[in-house]
Amino acid sequence: MLTSTNRDQYHHYIPRFILRRFLEDYETRKSQTNQERRKAARKAQKKGMPDPECIFVFDLETGVLESRPIGRVYGEVNFYQDKGNDENRNHLEEKLAFLENNSARIITDIHTSLPSGEVVLARKDSEVIRKFLFLMHYRSETVSRTYFQEDHPGNAQAKSWIRNFKNKRNFTSDAEVWLDGINYYLETPHHTILAHSRENSEAGGTESIITRMIGGEIDVDMPHYHAEAYTSFVNDYFLALWEAADDSEFILGHNAFGLWEGTFLGMRKLFKIYVVSC
Repeated sequence: MLTSTNRDQYHHYIPRFILRRFLEDYETRKSQTNQERRKAARKAQKKGMPDPECIFVFDLETGVLESRPIGRVYGEVNFYQDKGNDENRNHLEEKLAFLENNSARIITDIHTSLPSGEVVLARKDSEVIRKFLFLMHYRSETVSRTYFQEDHPGNAQAKSWIRNFKNKRNFTSDAEVWLDGINYYLETPHHTILAHSRENSEAGGTESIITRMIGGEIDVDMPHYHAEAYTSFVNDYFLALWEAADDSEFILGHNAFGLWEGTFLGMRKLFKIYVVSC
């Protein structure tokens, strides 16, 4: 028997609060509470009308632009479900919801401040946004399949670490390592993740990373491997806001978070782009 915490759920990889900013009538709906939204949806359903919260979605395969409820776009059923947790398989979705709520508040404050030409973020809010943006790339469908795929060509240097980590945790799939990473980022405070990266260096992690860059392998016993990608993201990139021109807008896509452009001294990903509104 499935409990309320273990039943199937539709998990978004683009949160509803971002999708809502692509509603045609967002300005009139933005002050609605979740209870009011659910009530409006039930009312529309009883009348045989479409869900009031719909956005236009272009299907690349069919070439059709159609209106779809935000409750059923940019997500998958049980995407973050942790089958190894019998008490609550959806605990990752619940933790993500907490991060998203904080991020929604901060991003709303940013939008409110834009007309003044000045946006001020407290350090703690900046750390929340950095973690949110990092996870927006990490939680994508493509990353879930390939980030820790043992036989993926891009993971040649990490193959031994992946295999060793799976053996230690009794994982039977690469996706479980990915889910473990999500849990690590959600459970571990920003400053602790950076401290873990320093511990990697003290344990020989830095040497392993340099070796990897010249074709070697990552130390299979690196204590906090998940910390490295996050620390690189935080240390290598400034956080900046990019507002679309008056006559243009941003669009969403299944891979609209972490898209990169530009090179510097032969290194790719000079800019990483994260679309949070149109």
